[in-house]
Amino acid sequence: MFWDLKMTNPGAMGGNFPHEFHLPNPSAEDTLLICKSCGNQSKKDEVESFTNCGKCDSKDLKIIETVEVGHTFQLGERYSKVFEANSPNGNPYFMCCFGLGITRIIAVAIDVLSVSYKAMKLPNILSPFKVVTILPKENSVNSVFVQSFINDISNLPGLCNNVLIDDRIEKSTGRRINEENQLGIPNILVVSSHKHPFEIQPIEYFKTFSNSDKLEKIGNLTHSELFVELSKI
Repeated sequence: MFWDLKMTNPGAMGGNFPHEFHLPNPSAEDTLLICKSCGNQSKKDEVESFTNCGKCDSKDLKIIETVEVGHTFQLGERYSKVFEANSPNGNPYFMCCFGLGITRIIAVAIDVLSVSYKAMKLPNILSPFKVVTILPKENSVNSVFVQSFINDISNLPGLCNNVLIDDRIEKSTGRRINEENQLGIPNILVVSSHKHPFEIQPIEYFKTFSNSDKLEKIGNLTHSELFVELSKI
């Protein structure tokens, strides 16, 4: 849950109505005080008393440890007047700006979504790849199928440059599955060795989920079934 905190002091940036955006996080950088009576929100370091609401004087406060991940400012005409940045009709532009803590967002997302050291979890939008394909441990008669399969999924809409190929055949399949689960990649495909070139080869499909270090096996899917699932990503 995001906390949108309306600040009274814009600091060096200046302007009016600055907002800070916070995420609850045990690696606390800030502490928010939320009044349960009137809903007033404030940062702990901005109030004189940590036991009473600065607005209604209620003692019924909720304390939340957070990390600030974003900040917005309405700068008005403060800078546009100085630099004579005017619109075509001659009026100074009304300026706003924002800042996002990129490294903070990544760290906080991992903290919020991961439940153990066994598996790092990230929002899909921040995952380094959307899909990882684990290749067979040894060469087999289906090598042509494997290469064709890799080309096909890499060309699916939304998956261009988003497919990681795990060809570390010196490692067992099980070990590679566990290691991929630690990278925050939400979709794991396993292509096993196959001895019969004219039989349909199923692909093992696993998914990872936030707030869980477990892998969920979706099933052994055919080429076409898998494409239907991947098209939903």
